[in-house]
Amino acid sequence: MGGGANRLAAYAAFSQTILQQLDNLLFQQLDQNGNKLVVNPDTLFLGSALRFPGRALLNSMWYPSTASLKVATASVGADTAIGTTYAENTMKGLYRPVESRYLPQKAYGIGEAHKGMVEQVASGLSVVQENPMSGKSFDQGEYRFKAEKFWEMDWIDPRFWALGNDGSI
Repeated sequence: MGGGANRLAAYAAFSQTILQQLDNLLFQQLDQNGNKLVVNPDTLFLGSALRFPGRALLNSMWYPSTASLKVATASVGADTAIGTTYAENTMKGLYRPVESRYLPQKAYGIGEAHKGMVEQVASGLSVVQENPMSGKSFDQGEYRFKAEKFWEMDWIDPRFWALGNDGSI
């Protein structure tokens, strides 16, 4: 869907460099006509094995790695010598981390919250009362209820999210 891409050429292990590449990818996202699409990634979606590395990256006061930034993209281009020891962490607070125990442990991605994915209620809340004339409920004056509700989630537009790893790396 659309003219852009939502993943790099290959999945990679979680790192600051890959996260910057994903951010650049979303920043250059295109719509179906080839026009720039406004995507402002604000959420980092993490599997359980990346909870603490993700928090360290987003909350460190100083630059959490010693590799300097490159011009144009995070891994290609001229060296800027920016981002070495004791440089301020430019990623601090950039994304809101969302950790999930249901993702594969090493999976991660970034995207814009409340865009691209929809959560809908697939069925209304149903409340069923037990027959008050049955068994001990009748004798003890008890009322028992059962409630059920069903939700469904699905992608409606994947251009607002970029996947760094599906958990296979």
